[in-house]
Amino acid sequence: MELADLEKLKRKGPVKKINSILSPEKLTQTVKPIEAANPSQTIEAKKVKDQITIDYPKEGEILNPRHYAIRISAGNGEVEVSIDGSDWIACRQCVGYHWFDWYYILPGKHKCMARIKLADGSYKKTKTISCLCIDYNNLKKTSK
Repeated sequence: MELADLEKLKRKGPVKKINSILSPEKLTQTVKPIEAANPSQTIEAKKVKDQITIDYPKEGEILNPRHYAIRISAGNGEVEVSIDGSDWIACRQCVGYHWFDWYYILPGKHKCMARIKLADGSYKKTKTISCLCIDYNNLKKTSK
């Protein structure tokens, strides 16, 4: 917005009222300084790096058989996924999440679990997520 446009708006009534509300004098009157934290207070910080959850698939979600990207929320560290009790497979990290690209999913029920390696070398696992893969393209059509 150009300065000339602002001047035109100021001549109209409502802008004058807003300017008087937001004037620097009134702003400095209402702003209070930030108080320092009391040293006797303890602040409990969450250990985000130790948390891990499978965001997708959701419990009971129906999957496409060609591809599904499992999304895992976890801190920085080695994250792995296991599908149907298989060996642990490394995930990739991108845009703040860990991902596993699951291709050519067999129709039927599946269980997914993820884990993150902690600083002490141990692992923290997620709860098991159950999902279902249905290949709608290969369902047999029933005639009436």
